[in-house]
Amino acid sequence: MERFKKAIGPGISAVLFLAMFIFAYVTFGNEFSKVISWYLAMLLTGALIYPAVMMLFPDFTDRGWVFSKVFGILAPGYLMWLLSSLHILKFNFAASWICVIITQAAIFAFLYKRSRKKGSSGFIPAKIPVNAILLREVIFFASFLFFCYFRCFRPGAFGQEKMMDYGFMHRMFYTDYFPPEDFWYAGEKINYYYFGQYIFTFITRISGNKVDIGYNLSMATAFAFYMMLPFELAFELTGCARNAKNWHKHAAGFTAGCISLFSANMQYVIYGKIAPVIWDILQIEGEKPSYWYSNASRYIGEFPEVEDKTAIEFGAYSMVTGDLHAHVVNQLFVMTFLGLLLAYMITRSKERRDDKKNIWKISLLEPRIIICALLMGIFSMCNSWDVAIYYVVAGALLLAVNIVRCRKPLETAGVTAAQGILFIAAMFLLSLPFMLQFKPMASGIARVSRRSLFYQLVVLWGLPFGMFTAFFVNLFKGKKGLKFKGFMESLSVDEMYFMLTGLCAFGLVLIPEFIYLKDIYAGAYERFNTMFKLTYQTNSMLAVFFGYILIRFIFRPEMQGQRKWGIICFILQLVSCTYFFNYAKAWYGDYTKYSERESLTADHFVEREAPADMEAIRWIESSIAPGAVVLESQGSGYSLDDRVSVFAATRTVIGWHTHEWLWHDSLDAVRDREADVKKIYTSDNVNEVKMLLEKYDVEYIFVGSREYEWYREEGMDTDFLCSLGHVVFTVEDDLYNETVYVIDVD
Repeated sequence: MERFKKAIGPGISAVLFLAMFIFAYVTFGNEFSKVISWYLAMLLTGALIYPAVMMLFPDFTDRGWVFSKVFGILAPGYLMWLLSSLHILKFNFAASWICVIITQAAIFAFLYKRSRKKGSSGFIPAKIPVNAILLREVIFFASFLFFCYFRCFRPGAFGQEKMMDYGFMHRMFYTDYFPPEDFWYAGEKINYYYFGQYIFTFITRISGNKVDIGYNLSMATAFAFYMMLPFELAFELTGCARNAKNWHKHAAGFTAGCISLFSANMQYVIYGKIAPVIWDILQIEGEKPSYWYSNASRYIGEFPEVEDKTAIEFGAYSMVTGDLHAHVVNQLFVMTFLGLLLAYMITRSKERRDDKKNIWKISLLEPRIIICALLMGIFSMCNSWDVAIYYVVAGALLLAVNIVRCRKPLETAGVTAAQGILFIAAMFLLSLPFMLQFKPMASGIARVSRRSLFYQLVVLWGLPFGMFTAFFVNLFKGKKGLKFKGFMESLSVDEMYFMLTGLCAFGLVLIPEFIYLKDIYAGAYERFNTMFKLTYQTNSMLAVFFGYILIRFIFRPEMQGQRKWGIICFILQLVSCTYFFNYAKAWYGDYTKYSERESLTADHFVEREAPADMEAIRWIESSIAPGAVVLESQGSGYSLDDRVSVFAATRTVIGWHTHEWLWHDSLDAVRDREADVKKIYTSDNVNEVKMLLEKYDVEYIFVGSREYEWYREEGMDTDFLCSLGHVVFTVEDDLYNETVYVIDVD
């Protein structure tokens, strides 16, 4: 009977996996093998590193299985990047797997050496929690396939900044050594936080795929992590609570994961759901106000419209939109960072409090502290905004632990300061090859000249702030008279973690109301990026907190009215979770119509938009070396301009105007390049044109639909352009009644 009970979990998991594999085979057709090879690469790298990760999360139910997936790609991925940056190994399929093998060999050697020590628990540090792992793997794989299915309805890397993100991946895929060359600014390196897109390019390499499908598989992987990482944090946070039951932990985990992926803010609930109902009930005359799903992101500045443009993004919006941005990718590492800090706090809370001799050694040489410090270096290469944010978060949590563990205030201050120095040193050391090639885009801090309307802040943050306040009041209940240290010692791990990270989260909401980080955006857009990047992390942390606090309020209330308040908030969050599916229908079309799905190939849309251009791009990709300078028109942001460099992995003289201005911080240089490109396409002066072609090492000239649109009325002469070399490819464009040329420059 006991054996039968043990077999239930694995048996159910096996059936679910079989069902999901069948679904994938039927749904993705000839792309099935690419989808599965990607998933298996993630599974294998995570499983191989898992024995080491178990040591970092000894008190977690799954012993860190979910986080091993992150470390499984991050550790060998960073090694590959480092060796390529040092020109030791070229970035390719074989070298990537060599780095996987080197990483695993080093880990296995460490585990073997450890297992030989007296008193060791063996090669595997602890018993493997099979059922916990299978549950998480089923959820991860199901989430991955779920979003792959959605992407089938609109797979194209077009709209918003998807072409840019695709271009990063495609350029890096064919890069031998890092940093990669800028595909939109020939002759210069990419001056952007590209490491996050690189990690997904690394997975593309080891899985044997190409970027055309790797882009959408990357988004699906991010989607799965946006489910599983908040799930894991809320699960373990709830597990730290007094009298928490097993199903409480699962309920908290699923709630956090769903809010992270599907929920919007309360602007959507009020304006998108409640207001239309009130409109109908009161039978108000006139046209009912319409609602578009970006309204929730652009609420401050657009509704009402004022000269203060901002963005407040969240997971559901990012996922549906499908941009593989730096802040989206870095969430994998941010959540892992928060998980390590939670694991550290749990372990320290169980130690004897009378052993003060090794406080410095434990605080500075603790593996989780060192890895958190190194992750700060990853942040600096992925999304530098997160460096400052999580330096403060880590500082708050570590200070709290040190207050409890240290005897004297001076010792507390010394240990915390030393940890702060360790974080900074490790960050700079790990990111040094990147920083030596990188020019910061920000130019300082300034006071804001505009602030949000108070009622808008209430709409956006009133609900979570209300819940946090209720939690805070309960936290202080019965603890009057305690000194600060006594109060901190009275807190459980979950209460301390929730209180401090919650204060940091709401602090991020307040910062853009007073200061902003200066970049190229000014005037009405001065605080756009600051609010965008800071509040994204607020929403990310709130997803975990909602999972934890809703279950606590509803099923373990400690004050009168907590359960009712929790139920009301839970219902509002359920309504908010409809955002993803409504926005997905607006963006992807009717995703319930199974027969209308397309594929997972991200560049096929160009065949519809500009079929002749795409035919020429295919020829370039197969006939011209990646990285060649192929001149095409200058570009306007968020358009199909500069599609050759993106989809053929070539380089052009100047790409999207605003983006290159931001990355290279020189509007004059961008305008000079645009003027030179215009001269090449429109001038009839042979010497002038040849001089410019030599200046930028142009090897080929592309003439297609966008070039005709940009330069036909400016006097572009295709016969003259053809005379500059010899035509190596031509095709008639029946859609635009034009001829597309690829000209090899003599």
